[in-house]
Parts: sequence; structure tokens; C-alpha cells
Amino acid sequence: MVVMPTVNEIIRRLLPNGSNRASRGVRSYPVWPPDAFAVAATLVNLSGIYCMPRYARGHGPGFFSNATLKRIKRTAAAWGLFLEERRSRRSHIDISNIRHLHKLWGMILANGDCQLQSMPTECADTCITLMMIADEASAGMGFVMNVSGKRPFADYLLQEHENYFNERATDALPYFPESLCRMIPSGEVCVQPKTMTPQLGCTLRSWSHHLALLPAATQVTTEWCIAENQFDFGSHDRALNLLLVPFPYRIDGNCFVAGQSCSGDGDELGRFFEMDQRWLRWNGQSVSARSIATFLNELMRQAADEVDAVNGIVMPELALDDARASGVAEILAKRNADLELFICGVARKRNGMPCNSTKTFLFKKDKPAGARYVFSYWDQSKHHRWRLDSGQIRRYSLGNQLKPTSHWWKLANIDERRCTFYVFRGGMSLTTLICEDLARIDPVQTVIRSVGPNLVVALLMDGPQLERRWSGRYATVLADDPGSSVLTLTSLGLIRRSVRPGATGSRKIALWKGAEGMAEELALPAGHHALLITLTHAQETNYTLDGRSDDGETYRLWLSGVRSVRHANPPKWVAAD
Repeated sequence: MVVMPTVNEIIRRLLPNGSNRASRGVRSYPVWPPDAFAVAATLVNLSGIYCMPRYARGHGPGFFSNATLKRIKRTAAAWGLFLEERRSRRSHIDISNIRHLHKLWGMILANGDCQLQSMPTECADTCITLMMIADEASAGMGFVMNVSGKRPFADYLLQEHENYFNERATDALPYFPESLCRMIPSGEVCVQPKTMTPQLGCTLRSWSHHLALLPAATQVTTEWCIAENQFDFGSHDRALNLLLVPFPYRIDGNCFVAGQSCSGDGDELGRFFEMDQRWLRWNGQSVSARSIATFLNELMRQAADEVDAVNGIVMPELALDDARASGVAEILAKRNADLELFICGVARKRNGMPCNSTKTFLFKKDKPAGARYVFSYWDQSKHHRWRLDSGQIRRYSLGNQLKPTSHWWKLANIDERRCTFYVFRGGMSLTTLICEDLARIDPVQTVIRSVGPNLVVALLMDGPQLERRWSGRYATVLADDPGSSVLTLTSLGLIRRSVRPGATGSRKIALWKGAEGMAEELALPAGHHALLITLTHAQETNYTLDGRSDDGETYRLWLSGVRSVRHANPPKWVAAD
């Protein structure tokens, strides 16, 4: 018989240094809600009790009556107010709700010797209830809400976020930004803010609005970043205009360079290949970051005929190298007062090996001068290697460079598993993926489904973006659960390689898959250099499985405009048409 761990064993593993800094043991309930959530959610998840009929809202005489849900909300509200009362040394709060928290924690400890597979009903009820209260108490965490003072824990986290990104030392949240937990090591589990609650299926993800239980940071490291423009509440209602630039527009066959055998002894396991970014050279000279930035600036100037401002630029996988991407970002920030972000696929080196990454730059306005500068950036490496099989080698006409009889793996360092979430407008967040990472479940998709970002941007080096192809299929998965909108973007260069000379081929460089179920293939007309897309948002109400509403605080993104942009006199190195 397989013996599962006991409740106590789980608690002591998660809280090796006690439940609070003021006490070494676990006798008192964790005063920081993400800690309480992590313990309760882990017990609920490992025991599997979340799928019991007893907890199914609307299916018979379940556990969650209206009175129970109201008590949960009252206790959650009192939890935050109690923190404020203690700080100000006032005592106007009804202490009965705090006693209720003590009682719940005591009930869990009283059943500490129970194994998870035989957890008594009273203990299961208590774990579910504590998880929900901790989630409710964490409303607004990770976001800037225009209700300062009404959500103490969210305000506290915002201050710690500001301390971290301004390099002001603090040990209040020792695992931030990997995890919001204070007492639970990130090597056990992590907790991050949450954006969307899945409205389909029965999983632990469907039980919370505000916090997400994530794997240990040793499996995948997550970060949560709040943009500076979050504090400008006047920007929350504006559309988000993104310029999609499918550079490189041409990829020569010699950009694919054959390498050594994967095993070092024969080709049974395939061989490696590398990418030579020849599109960043012209007539023996390197294309400078300034030249690239000037080209992008002209595209933004042309886009001004359509929209009042371009808020972001997106370029595909391996479009630039690390140095050029940073240089371009610096120049763009100085020249464009409305630019908020720049997302680009880059090639860089890590530990002496090629590394395929996405680099996201966030821009901040210098208040005295009024100009923007690079406020922050992050690198996120690709998590899975690209493999070219014989069919792809023939499709892209690479038989001279890569023998079709072998499998060819892109040589890349993939040892860094990381996923960063960026809050860009109001209560909305986005994350990025690179090509194969969109199609592989582990490790990052587990995190994405738990956090539920509003927008997932996938940078590809792929053929045309058609709904029936692999990118469209996997975009649908995330659009269903957790309900994210997905944007894929590939380079025109590889699309052109998939078309035989003289044939008329697709120029569908991007695909939009909305959570409402609609997919739209976005084509770049001949003679044009970018697509300008407009994303608008509307609020909607999400519900947890227990029936709690988020009061309409979830945002849904809509594709509300697509226009093509043409550079009147492109430089020769662009090689678009």
C-alpha cells in the first residue's frame, strides 16, 4: 500500500522556519495571505478534494451556501483591515473574524496526523475555506488599482515591488520576484498574482481569482513586473496599438550552418545546426542599431496616419542579436514619447553556447524632461530546441546546407527555464513565448495556465500563420484555458523560403486567436513592411468554481483594427521585396 504524506508533514515541509517571523513554530496561522494560500492550496491540490461533488456550486446541497460565501468575504476584508489597525494601533475592527482565522488554522493542525488520501470532511472543508479567504484577502495583488487604502495587502506588495525595482534593500519578501510567499521557500512552491480565472474545466486553477499556486522555482522561475504606465490611470482606457515588423524579410540558405553530431559518434540521434544572422550584414558591413531604429521610426511615422500613437513594437524570433536589440531600444525610447514596450527575438550567448531568447523592454517617462527611457527589460530563453525534419528541409529548400536524411536540432542552451509576466494596462498582463514553447506543455504552459495572462505573444521562425497549422492549434488551447488572447508573429523571410520560385504564396505573418473563439490570419500585402494592429479591451465577470465573482475586474482583449504600413524608401539592407 502506498502511504501518502500527512497534513503535518506537508505543513512542516512548506514552513520549515515557522508560519510567521514572530514565532518559530506553526501554531499560529500565517499572517501573510500568500503563505496561507500556498499551504491550503497545496493540501487541496495534493488531496484532490477540489473536485468532490460536495464543493460543486449549483449541484445539489453543496458546501458553499450564500451565507458561507458572505462569511468568507467578511473574514478576508477583516484580515486586511486588521493589519492596518495593528499598524496604526487602533482597535475598531470586529475581532471575531480574526478569531475565525485562528479557528480554521487550528482545525487543520488538529487533523495533522491524517493522510491526504483520507482527509476527514471537516479538515477538507477547512482547507478549502482558508484557501478561498486567503485568495479574497489578496484582491488586487500585483496590480495598481485606483482604490488605494482599501486593499492593504495589495498596497503593501506594490511598495515592495517598487523597492525591488529601485534596488532598495528589503527582506520583507525574501523570494520576490520568484514568489510572493514570505515564509515558504521558493524551492518548494511559488505563488504569483493572477489575471484570469478559467471558466472551463475543474482544476485548482478554477478556484482562485487573485493568486496562483505554481511549481517550485527549480522547475520554472517566474517573475511579475508592473509597468510604470500602470500609475497613469488615464491610459487605462486607451487602445493598445502594436506594430508587427516581420523582419528579417529575407533569409538566405547559407544562414543555416551544419554542425556536429548530437551524440558525437554517428548521426543516429541527429545533428546540430546553427543560425548565422546574415540579414544583419549588408555588402560586408554590419547593419547598425541606429539604422534599424531609424527604419522602425519611419514605420511608426507612417502609422501616425492611422492611429494617434504606436504603443509597442514586436519583432519575430531571432530578428536581432542581443547588442543590437538593446541599442535599438535605447534609441526608440528617446525618439518616441508614447512607446511603452519593445518585444524582440534575439540571439545571444550564455555559458559559451548560443541562446535563443525573447527580449522585452519597458519604457518609462522621465517626468522632468518628458522623454522616455528604458526603465527595465528581461530576457526569456527558449525552452525547447527547434528540430528540422526532412519535410521541413525540403519545404524551406535547405537540402544543400542540411542533409534531408538526418534530423537537425538547433544548437541552443536551454537550461534556463523562466517565464516573466508584465502588467501593461489596468488589470491586464502579458507574457511571451518562443516558437516550440507554444506547443510544449512543460514546463512553462503550466505556469501560464495558472496565472492566466490576458495576452500571450509568441515569436516564431516559421511558415505562414494559418489557423489550421500547429501554431493555430496550440493558440486555441490557451484561448480555451485560461482564456488568454494569443498573438503569433513570424518572419517574412522563412515564409518566402516555403514558396517555390514563381509560385504565389501566402504572406500571412501573424495569427490572432481571441478568447471569444475567433481566429484571424493577418497577411502583409506585397510592398509593405509591417502590420499595425489595434487591441481594445472590455471588462467582464469571471467566476470561481465555488461561485465567487470578481466583480467585473477581468479584462478581455479584442482585435479591433489591422492596417498595413509601408516605408516609402526602405534601405537596401531591408530586402523586403
